[in-house]
Amino acid sequence: MRASILIAAHNEREALLNTVRACLERSAGADCEIVVGDAASTDGSVAELKKRSPAVRIARHRKRQGVSPARQLAARHARGETLLFFDAHCNPEPGAIARLVEDVERTGGEALITPKIPALDAARWENEAQRSGHGYRLELERFDSGWLPLEQLQPARECGRTFYESPAMIGCALAIGRTLYEKLWGFDSHMQRWGVEQLDLSLKCWLAGHRVLHDPKAVVGHRFRTTYDGFDAPIDHFIVNQLRMAWKNFTEGVWNEWLDRTRRRHCQQLSEHPEGLWARVWKMFCEGRDSADAERAHLHGHRAHDEFWYADRFGLNWPRLAALPGESAAGGFHSPGKKRRAHADDGPGPSSSAPPPKDKITATVEAIEPGTGTVLHGPGTCVVAARYSAVKDGNHAYEFRYGINIAGPNGPMPTKPNKSGVSSVPYHSEKSYTYFFTFPRATGTYYAEAFFDVKAMAGAPWDRMSTMPTRFVIIV
Repeated sequence: MRASILIAAHNEREALLNTVRACLERSAGADCEIVVGDAASTDGSVAELKKRSPAVRIARHRKRQGVSPARQLAARHARGETLLFFDAHCNPEPGAIARLVEDVERTGGEALITPKIPALDAARWENEAQRSGHGYRLELERFDSGWLPLEQLQPARECGRTFYESPAMIGCALAIGRTLYEKLWGFDSHMQRWGVEQLDLSLKCWLAGHRVLHDPKAVVGHRFRTTYDGFDAPIDHFIVNQLRMAWKNFTEGVWNEWLDRTRRRHCQQLSEHPEGLWARVWKMFCEGRDSADAERAHLHGHRAHDEFWYADRFGLNWPRLAALPGESAAGGFHSPGKKRRAHADDGPGPSSSAPPPKDKITATVEAIEPGTGTVLHGPGTCVVAARYSAVKDGNHAYEFRYGINIAGPNGPMPTKPNKSGVSSVPYHSEKSYTYFFTFPRATGTYYAEAFFDVKAMAGAPWDRMSTMPTRFVIIV
């Protein structure tokens, strides 16, 4: 079969029926099918759809899981070589479906294709051409996103058609070849109800060496919501989806920095979750960690680029590689494995002495206890334990230190001093260490971060090799 039109729906009876009708009319005579992925609707829409359009195939979740799982459910039942994903409130204009399928085929299935998106007046079921969206931006620090006008997109000529490269996409309408979709592992079936699933797929596409291309001549109207009518979008679900996206796509160091920044933004309390928003989010993330780990391993094993390349490609401020000694600082995150090539006119740097010799050093903080989501009862003394593994392959002298930082509701708390040492020989060390601290008579969320740092010589800055955060709750 040439193509499958895949529609995700939850309690959208009239809009779904209109979307299916429009797709049937606009794909008449084509070698394609329509598959609806239903997220446990309770409004009778499935029964009515079966009655009106018996040729439409329906796959259902018995329990509501969310937008991304519903899309992936429909994709698993699809038979077409090209997959077209539409929301259940979309109105493709004449020729749009055929053009999107042709776009995928003309690019050899190597790109994800997005159409022009005008606003849909659902009451009249008419697209409003004067209110249309084209490209989509994505920044990586907060996963903020939004529309980009056509004139800000880079043209790309492919097989006689002009496309425009877009950093990301809005998820309401897109087309992608089956082979590429499967290579990217598609929409994340373990994401919660709503949030960032389309950004996740966009980023996976670019990092795997493919592109998101926009075709303004393919037009699919979409009803934009001003409120979350018909479904809820809990904030903890949205944030845990962000965590999954970051963990799957970021390298270790960037993930640690992103995680710390995100945690600081989401430390507020929730009435329904007395342990706090972040503790709730981290618990949900850990419950789905196995599936995220598996997808991360697949994506990193097949990627052509990393997040630093993406930031450079689309002019983002973060993440950025720090300058090497002697170079002008560009700011941002430091990655030992990424270095700018030196130029003859580079200055000598802050010192005319030769840079210190370097050995290859790797270190990982492998565990910290108590784990995130643990609830302890006090007052009293809490034991925080961690374990690291470090490898050094040369004979140059390096200082190292490791420890645990702890903060409670009232700020940082005293612990034992950091443990440190010097090594001038190769080594492979694995060590467990324990800190004791006495917590006050205060119920709240406590934060512990185990770390391992090295530096090459006295006076040099410390280089953080690895961190491992945890968040636990103490109830007095």
